[in-house]
Amino acid sequence: MGPNSRAAESFYNFITGFATFYPGLRSFTPCFRSLGIMGSGMEPRSRLQEVSMTRMVTTLSLVLFLALSSLAAAGGENCDKSHAAKAKTTMHEKAKHGWLGLDVEKSASSGYVVTGVADGSPAEKAGFQKGDVLVAFNGIALTDENKDALKKAKMQNAVGKQVTYTISRAGAQRQIAATLAEVPAEVLAQWEKEYDRGVAVAQTDN
Repeated sequence: MGPNSRAAESFYNFITGFATFYPGLRSFTPCFRSLGIMGSGMEPRSRLQEVSMTRMVTTLSLVLFLALSSLAAAGGENCDKSHAAKAKTTMHEKAKHGWLGLDVEKSASSGYVVTGVADGSPAEKAGFQKGDVLVAFNGIALTDENKDALKKAKMQNAVGKQVTYTISRAGAQRQIAATLAEVPAEVLAQWEKEYDRGVAVAQTDN
């Protein structure tokens, strides 16, 4: 094999290595393989010709590497955009069911404990307080056994609709009714960020 074919063979090996990660290149490898055969049985070329061929193959390899790197980067960017679009769609779908303004945390012993009430929210106007324990939603007990029934009931929530929670406060139970409001823009933006981070937020569906 002549010096030209040795350089071309190196190029072919480079291409086949990339084809491992980019299957679309495999259909072209027979063409690149022909470069490795070229020069076989030919008379040895001059040192200048060998250096020229080596430089050409090196340049082609670099150009191909940069091109494939750009394609990979573009693919990652498209993936990020797709994920962001999905997050926005999911959160806007959730927003259709209205907003109450409660932050809750599930306690193994007490159930769902209110950890925060948003200022100016329907929850604050209705009289919810930090430390309240949510017992039931529209008459359905907040237990694992009622998970499906609760999900179905909350899917009926909408902006302007009234919901009623049974709460426990200072050892006594009472009911609090509130009218769901439109989700504020800043809250919706926060939901999208939390979704994007894959964080499970301990709060009710509204």
